[in-house]
Amino acid sequence: MAKPDGSAPVPRVEVREAVEKCQPPPVTSFQTVRIVTEPFGVTHQISGPAETYRPGSSASGGDLGKRYGAGVRARPPIDLRLTIAGEPTESETTCTWAGAHVLTVDTVVPRSDLALELHSTFVGHPGLPTHVIHLRLGSPGHEPSITAADEDHLEPTFAPRACAYEHAQRLIEILSDLGHCAGVNVSGDSAFYALERVGPRAL
Repeated sequence: MAKPDGSAPVPRVEVREAVEKCQPPPVTSFQTVRIVTEPFGVTHQISGPAETYRPGSSASGGDLGKRYGAGVRARPPIDLRLTIAGEPTESETTCTWAGAHVLTVDTVVPRSDLALELHSTFVGHPGLPTHVIHLRLGSPGHEPSITAADEDHLEPTFAPRACAYEHAQRLIEILSDLGHCAGVNVSGDSAFYALERVGPRAL
């Protein structure tokens, strides 16, 4: 049947093909394995495909590549090196800025007996207390928990490094509560290069 304007109708098959041609191409996420060679502090990164999917589909599975890599923009790393009982422990710490006054620092500890995540968000402005939220997920057998407080000594906009230290201190406290003697080693100013490079001062 002709359209109201008198033009010929578009065959359904052509419409379907046109829609399929407009679909975004598959996106391949990558899982990164970080190997730290001690005592020289040399870090090697090995990346490989974690899964392929179309935007809008949900990633399944529990590994880090599938859970965090798929369809999520890469988050800048912060080189905080976790130790438990004096031994290096696999972990990854990253950061995300949401504008000039909101910073989130995330640490994932994928060790099977811990499977711990800590997500700390700092919302602040010069002259105001900074609102700090810590979201803890894990370890196995423990319910998720969230705490919040206002801190006068923290200010994400111009002192994001202090927020990263606060996050690390909270991580140590959580691990201590779980019965682990934990520590966080910082290699130096270079550990915060990505954090401060993408922060408000670099914008």
